[in-house]
Amino acid sequence: MNARRGSDKFCVDSDKFRVDAETFRVDSETFRVDSETFRVDIETFRVDSETFRVDAETFRVVVKTFLAGDRGAKSALGAHLMLYRDLCKNGAILHKKRGSPMDDKRHIIMLVDDNISTLDMGKEILKTQYTVFPIPSGVKFFEILKKVTPDLILLDVEMPDMDGYEVMRRLKALPNALDIPVVFVTAKTDVGSELAGLNLGAIDYIPKPFSPPLLLKRIETHLLMSSQSRELKRYNENLQQMVQEQTEVIVELQNALVSSMAEMVEFRDTITFGHILRTQNYLKLLAEKLIKDGVYTADTTDWDLTILIPASQLHDLGKIGIKDHILNKPGKFTPDEFDQMKIHTSYGVLVIEKILNNSMKHASLNATVTKFLNHAKIFAGAHHEKWDGTGYPAGLKGEAIPLEGRLMAIADVYDALISERPYKTAMSTDEAKKIIVDGKGTHFDPVLVDIFETLADKFAEIAGEC
Repeated sequence: MNARRGSDKFCVDSDKFRVDAETFRVDSETFRVDSETFRVDIETFRVDSETFRVDAETFRVVVKTFLAGDRGAKSALGAHLMLYRDLCKNGAILHKKRGSPMDDKRHIIMLVDDNISTLDMGKEILKTQYTVFPIPSGVKFFEILKKVTPDLILLDVEMPDMDGYEVMRRLKALPNALDIPVVFVTAKTDVGSELAGLNLGAIDYIPKPFSPPLLLKRIETHLLMSSQSRELKRYNENLQQMVQEQTEVIVELQNALVSSMAEMVEFRDTITFGHILRTQNYLKLLAEKLIKDGVYTADTTDWDLTILIPASQLHDLGKIGIKDHILNKPGKFTPDEFDQMKIHTSYGVLVIEKILNNSMKHASLNATVTKFLNHAKIFAGAHHEKWDGTGYPAGLKGEAIPLEGRLMAIADVYDALISERPYKTAMSTDEAKKIIVDGKGTHFDPVLVDIFETLADKFAEIAGEC
């Protein structure tokens, strides 16, 4: 290659300028170096791989000063050329992601250091076992990280512009980089520097200059630990998915059994057909609005509506214990019959308590089943209590009535009002709404009545559909 240097210009006038002829070629007409600017402009820079192309806009190196005798500039140029040469050689893996089917191939190691000698030495030690990306600065590292996900990063501490600590801080702020192991490499030996790096999330420190056996062994160990950590994470995720699927099966079975029990009660009480489905839908409206508006948050914090709403189907379970001639009487109850009918609330509580006690023998079912049955027991025992204390079976008053019972009281009474009975005709939804509103502060919780008024139209829609 022939070269000449003028007073203000250094030109390369050979036919070709080559760096690693197989992967990097720049024609003389597109390569010029002068005292103020070093620039590479190539219309298309290609590697013989369909997966990798660097166009002119993405391949440009600007160095403010490049003189033949400037060793620092030469070193910088050498580092950049080595970086792009390695990008070319490794072009086919630019889109490889950790955890993909390509995990059985060579691990990717990124070595970030501003010292070209360290980059050369590190690559020479590692290249036979790993795919190595020597990177001369933190800025270049983040550019490459957008395209390549490494399996491990070797990071120098002392670098100009952006030192290793700052690189580490920025790296750990990236969600997709949190699990990439980082090992600091440094000539520093003080405990303070090492502790600072470990506090930022580094997993190890390796001293410079490198000891080849030590470097290889440390990387092997950390890659193994990282791989095992990913496997454990995947195992836990799979296990959680399996548990979730099994829980869903149990909940579906539970709901099917509960629905069957509720339907048994409803078939016995032939004059209240559809009551359970409608009250369940009314309750869902009230509970969702209650939670959305942040009302009674102390009571609803632990509520799971996927458990609470199905549990409401058992609010009349105690009617199983009521005699048929009373349950299906085509007229008003006598005082004695009404007393007998009121016992259905206590019967319901007793039945559910028995089921609850039996379920405690199966520890694996406790979490979901216990919540479900506790809600069901409250619905059964409290849905006929009244805000002013005149309800039954316990005569509870105000907020002493469990919230589930206060909600169900509105749903239960509203549905009774709009339903036809042998001893009465069905009321219109407007009439039912008025009675609920008139019962504010006496029969019903005033706060819940206010919520009901905002939902009255939706209540009417449910009444017309079911």
